[in-house]
Amino acid sequence: RCYGLASGVIWRASLVCAFAMEMLAEHTHRSQDTAYTLGLLHAVGMIVISHEMEAENLSRPLLGNPFESGLGERERERFGHDHAEIGAELLKFWEFPESMIESVRFQLNPTHCKTTPKWACLLALARWVRNRICAETSWGDPEPPDPFLLKLAALDEEELNQISVVAEERLDAAESLAAGW
Repeated sequence: RCYGLASGVIWRASLVCAFAMEMLAEHTHRSQDTAYTLGLLHAVGMIVISHEMEAENLSRPLLGNPFESGLGERERERFGHDHAEIGAELLKFWEFPESMIESVRFQLNPTHCKTTPKWACLLALARWVRNRICAETSWGDPEPPDPFLLKLAALDEEELNQISVVAEERLDAAESLAAGW
């Protein structure tokens, strides 16, 4: 609620990110299981922040577009930490491998990651796919993907756009399957 999102949007965004990470891992010859898990858990810190705000009866949305690049800064101004930092601490508590913890921690600034920069960069690209698919049309188009991150992943923008198309198709299939339950 604090992000101004309808119910289920964080879950939907996490699924898209997981699908995109899986495809990016295949492209870069990395573990698809690790990639899928990173994508699925990348926004767990947003859930923690949402619960904290609800517990304090703070219902005012944090910002109009939770998928824009300034989200982490606004979270740090308001809470002292951003959702990536909080998510990383939660993964640490759950005893995930350090490589996954650091990838989540640096997803907003992947070039600052010293231990697992490739994973953090892939997660940042998967977040771009997530933004492209999950952002409301009234928020406008997402910023173009970072050319440096594309280069690190040995991708061009058209290939990332194709990953977006497939991720959206997989999301539609998952939602259709879930609707039948």
